[in-house]
Amino acid sequence: MSNKSTGALALIIACLASAASAENYFGFSVEAMSAESKTGGSVANRTSDAVVPGISVILGRTYDAGNFFWGFEGSATINFQKAFENSGTPCSTSANGPYMCEQTAALRVYGVIGKEFDGFDLYGKLGYGAAFGDFATNTNTQDSGSIQGATVAIGAARDIEKLGKIFAEVIYDDFGSTSQPGGFDSDYASVGLRFGFVKPF
Repeated sequence: MSNKSTGALALIIACLASAASAENYFGFSVEAMSAESKTGGSVANRTSDAVVPGISVILGRTYDAGNFFWGFEGSATINFQKAFENSGTPCSTSANGPYMCEQTAALRVYGVIGKEFDGFDLYGKLGYGAAFGDFATNTNTQDSGSIQGATVAIGAARDIEKLGKIFAEVIYDDFGSTSQPGGFDSDYASVGLRFGFVKPF
């Protein structure tokens, strides 16, 4: 991109931001994700899965222009170390591949865009995320690592007088290994629901 094009794009973004009202917000949520970890590389197509609950802290900033809004959001999730299983066998007991055994945390950063409709904020999110936990390195040994990739969400929020907004959303994560112990490869996919509230500050 040329310097003129870059300058024009920056000017457009600055004009849009100056024409919109900005609002910072924070909040908390609970979530439950149905997750699957699938091995690749030399030990491919072996899976572990779990329903992973969690509690998240959320921080974001939105810009409103009429009925439309856009912004940025980040969340940090503490998971309850739910053990992954392969066909009912806990990974920590006997793993047959280098997949995830236990998820302890997740981070997500999103760009957000949405529209107000009939008293609800309807929105979509696209961003980058990571899951952290223990991965199998042998039949009954594990080591900590992480797995990163794309994350998307759609949701709806509604104002509650004096409390802020309550919201519900569906999240889908599609991660691949970059920091997995032992040099192994695996993919991670999860889909789930998040419910919570956010409050401006």
